Amino acid sequence: MLSDRRSEVYLPAAYLLCHALELGLKAYLLHAGAAERLLREYGHDLEACLVAVENNGLRRHIALTTEERDDLKLINDHYERKE
Repeated sequence: MLSDRRSEVYLPAAYLLCHALELGLKAYLLHAGAAERLLREYGHDLEACLVAVENNGLRRHIALTTEERDDLKLINDHYERKE
């Protein structure tokens, strides 16, 4: 899914999507009672944030497919380092 996009269009959109996902995951954690200090420890690691929200009940609302998890891992490698 991620590899079939043109890079000059894909990269800015992917960055913004990842940023929105990071904010959404961290908002979920705040709502679940996580301390702001903990959120800062996650940095920009989308995988760590995803595990944390799943441990705080996300699966009651939504479950990611294997393909979605693979896509997240792929893009997280770049987003976390801000490449």
